[in-house]
Amino acid sequence: MKPHILVLALAAALAGCGSLPGPAPAPQIYLLDPPMPQKSASPAAPWQLSVAAPSAPTALDTDRIALTRNGTLDYYADAAWTDTAPKLLASKLVQALEASGGISGVASEDDALQSDYQLVWDIRAFEAQYTGDGPPNAVLAVSAKLVTMKERRVIGVKDLLESAPASANAMPAILQAFDAATGRVTSDIADWLTTLPAAAAVVGAPQPISKTSSQSGDPTTRHRGRARSRRGSR
Repeated sequence: MKPHILVLALAAALAGCGSLPGPAPAPQIYLLDPPMPQKSASPAAPWQLSVAAPSAPTALDTDRIALTRNGTLDYYADAAWTDTAPKLLASKLVQALEASGGISGVASEDDALQSDYQLVWDIRAFEAQYTGDGPPNAVLAVSAKLVTMKERRVIGVKDLLESAPASANAMPAILQAFDAATGRVTSDIADWLTTLPAAAAVVGAPQPISKTSSQSGDPTTRHRGRARSRRGSR
């Protein structure tokens, strides 16, 4: 076979081959759009809050949309958030706190504004959990601490876990479930934060850590207190 015929034959074979390596298809980018809390009717608390970037396990510190099934963690194919989960959730929390109007000043720590308190928090879960053959539940679990900026004293701790069922095993329905779970968590944090600094100012330092929790399906907040009275001796 003549050399130029061989080259043409090879080029035709390569053109018809569908398994040649190439760039992977770009993932579909999805927005996280949780509902925002309603604006509080009470006056805003007269203090400033800095929201720290949350820490997260390596598997969740990504823009990929996580899922769990049978105790293993994976990701949806060709799907991604607009940013990594920690940055995305931090942004949504700041938006929720601003929308609630319960605090006079709120900013992320990247803004480097002078603040009275800082919210330090961890992401424990942010994934679609499959427990059977049906649609998953979107789950968001966080642990938050409110810390004074000057003394670095913890005056409150709150653990939150919210779960929202997807109506179908399809990305639009799964995204709606993520929105619902995220909205509940950010609203609960907004409600919780407005009570702690005022309580600390009344009682005075040092303060015992106030720890509360919220769980999926039935968010609850437990408050414990002690009242003491002294009667005169008989």
